[in-house]
Amino acid sequence: MGTRGLKVFRFRGRYYAYYVQYDSYYEGLGATIVMSIPEDPAEYREWLESMRAYYADIEFQLEKSANLIQKDVVLDEDVTTDLGLHEFPTSFPVLDSDFGFIENVYIINLDREILTMNYGIHWKLDNIPRADNLWLRAIRESIYDYMPTVSLELCPEEHLASPALPLPKPDKALEYEFRVVSPRTDIRNARHAFLTHVLAQVHIKYGRCSLAQFGTEWSPDSFPFRELAFSLVSIASGKADFWPQEKFSLGRNRRCSPGWFYERTIYGDDDGLLLEFGFPAHLPEETPGVSPESTLYWLEDDVLVSLTLVVDGKAITEAADFGLGRQCQRRRPFYMVVMSLFEIALAEVALQSEDEDDEPFIRVTRPLQLSILQARNTLSSHPRERPELVPGARSYPHTVDLLRRTGSTGSAKRLGELWPGLCAMVDFFEVLGNRRAAAKSSGIFPAEIWERIILFTDYSTWKACSVASPDLRLCCLREYRVDDETAIIGRPYAGNRFLRSGQREQLLSFNVENLDLGGHCLKMMAHQNSRNFSGVRLGDWVPVISGRRKAAMTGVPISFFPAERTIEDGSSSSFGRDGEDAE
Repeated sequence: MGTRGLKVFRFRGRYYAYYVQYDSYYEGLGATIVMSIPEDPAEYREWLESMRAYYADIEFQLEKSANLIQKDVVLDEDVTTDLGLHEFPTSFPVLDSDFGFIENVYIINLDREILTMNYGIHWKLDNIPRADNLWLRAIRESIYDYMPTVSLELCPEEHLASPALPLPKPDKALEYEFRVVSPRTDIRNARHAFLTHVLAQVHIKYGRCSLAQFGTEWSPDSFPFRELAFSLVSIASGKADFWPQEKFSLGRNRRCSPGWFYERTIYGDDDGLLLEFGFPAHLPEETPGVSPESTLYWLEDDVLVSLTLVVDGKAITEAADFGLGRQCQRRRPFYMVVMSLFEIALAEVALQSEDEDDEPFIRVTRPLQLSILQARNTLSSHPRERPELVPGARSYPHTVDLLRRTGSTGSAKRLGELWPGLCAMVDFFEVLGNRRAAAKSSGIFPAEIWERIILFTDYSTWKACSVASPDLRLCCLREYRVDDETAIIGRPYAGNRFLRSGQREQLLSFNVENLDLGGHCLKMMAHQNSRNFSGVRLGDWVPVISGRRKAAMTGVPISFFPAERTIEDGSSSSFGRDGEDAE
């Protein structure tokens, strides 16, 4: 049968996937995999150790030949072909069926000793129910569309497992005086809308292909958790850049082995190195990735980021303790982003007086969802979380399926409704930027002169000026620069895209100036599936994250196309309006 599938081994957090073109059904590839795993305990242990040794050897080979960056050695992009792998092994596997029409995925987890079938069925690797093919007979449809489960009536729970990490019970107690504030989740300007759209695109890409399947398997200090969280705060804070997609086109730049580029013309670091986001490539004496290696770090001089499994009072207290250890000596307030991969809380920690014995006061939001995907909905959870569909019962779309359908291209109002945590994070950093600029002098020139000067600056100068003074910031944000060539002007609006059926859909749209054409004004609207669009593009960017190194998120294209008839989108006008004191 021509049903395509993947056979995947997970070892030390990385996924080694093999493509199977035919007969990937449970009765075919599934049965073959089950039979390949020894049933006898002694033989199983010997097999497990041999498999771990095999993938340790592959990891060592890839480390020498591909992961370790050697600028004088350029490898073929298909470095994994000799190993028979479907894609380069990373901690961010793209195993979604949207890519390559993969219908069945089997994961042999050598780390946790679990056999996973189609993401939602988890067997203990050393205790698969083989008698009378019970493992096969127990597979059932769940109450969630296209999400399989196991019949607990047929199969004893002793055979089942969950690769998800146990989540601590939320502890709401916060050990400092505090006030709960309401964050802004409405879109106020073009910068706010554009960055929220980019964040949503990142979350859709990694949410549907990795986070929904594996997110609760990652601890805060793991590579994928740190990298994904850092990319979100970098984009929201305005630290990320946006490079034209054409810089990464074949023939234009030099893509070395999977995971990095080396060419000064693409403006990487001073040594010409640009990493590819999510890949394990690294220089000698450096670790992979661009994010800080700690789960608590200062993104800026006064912004503390804390990574945690559960966003609760305990996590906020621990972050505040860490921050106060430094800031109390300086007697200055600071801000906190406390986040998991599913929720976020934003906070301001202020010292109430100059008295060293005085307690700090915290203004903090309640935990906000980053998207509709929550930890309890991921497919790493125990099969019991997906009850069997019984005759006469109704099925429902699973949150994972809803995430696939969720867009980031609707109106600005819709963006705020679908992505409240992302929207609030952008607003949080925008308010911080306003406060920093307000503390600086506006200089000797009036605003009109600054506005004329800003028109002739390049992107990097514009970015520096945007926090230099109140007047300069106002001038800079009036025309939000995406790159050296493109500036967004005015407010976002909803553009109408007319479908062949005669219906219309509203898409996020902007007025833009092409700075290379002397300020020629155009209209552009967002398009989520850029690979399926062959028309003229007005903007096609790749987010570039700057941390210990620069990394390009080549899998997250930010594409805009000419707008059609448009309708003005409502816009409203600070981080947090004080709410009521928590009890």
